[in-house]
Amino acid sequence: SCTWMGAEASTMASTEAPGEDQREADVLATTQRVLYVDSDAALLPATVLRVHYDDDPPYYTIRLMGTPREKQTVRERLVKVSGGRGDAILEAADKAASRALCGADLQAADEDEENWCTENDDARWLLHWAFLVSLALLMRHVVGLHSHSGRHTPPTFGDYEAQRHWMEITVNTPLRDWYFETEDNDLAYWGLDYPPASAYFAYAVGLASRAFEEPSVALFSSRGYDTPTHRAFMRASVYLVDLLVYVPAVLLLVSTIFAAAPVDTGRRTRD
Repeated sequence: SCTWMGAEASTMASTEAPGEDQREADVLATTQRVLYVDSDAALLPATVLRVHYDDDPPYYTIRLMGTPREKQTVRERLVKVSGGRGDAILEAADKAASRALCGADLQAADEDEENWCTENDDARWLLHWAFLVSLALLMRHVVGLHSHSGRHTPPTFGDYEAQRHWMEITVNTPLRDWYFETEDNDLAYWGLDYPPASAYFAYAVGLASRAFEEPSVALFSSRGYDTPTHRAFMRASVYLVDLLVYVPAVLLLVSTIFAAAPVDTGRRTRD
């Protein structure tokens, strides 16, 4: 995390020590800019996200500048600043935090403001995630450059053939026959053994495959089908589903894990 300390800010923090009644009346507003006093007495610029009234006095969920992290805290740890003097303190704290996030040298940044990184936290985190997603897709691509197991090896041709064959079955047979032995569906040859959601996905991609390269899903005659263009199609379908389903799921999971802890209705310690 990024810290900023100054004699002026410390003085302001020390003068803001309201009594019990005043403290209960002095409720901060949502979106208000404040300084958070951490356990080391460092001042961190933050924004009030939510005010919780299920405890007395109310407590707060804040977001620290330069990070998506949310945390719950009490009023005593939040310094309210206002007016020209307060705005100057917040501006100085924001700049110092921005420089620290960029790994820039503070003295150098004072001499050359162009070395300061952007204060747009959302854009910075979006770039971080874009880099990680691109790296993950690159790794998938590199793995895909190697020949797949069972390639050109009859009678089953490997796991790649299983994925292709499921498209073949779902687009050429009635839904009621997908999981049963029929004249057109030989379960001994890569019978469909995944749940229905997977079968519907194979059906959707199979329709696209038939439109892209019709022989790729022709019933019976397509067994062992493997062309450079169809391999590219199959792998592109993986990239697309990763971007539409897997990556958003991971982002949602991570944001949930690092979000503020669930609010309870009892009195508890908040830092």
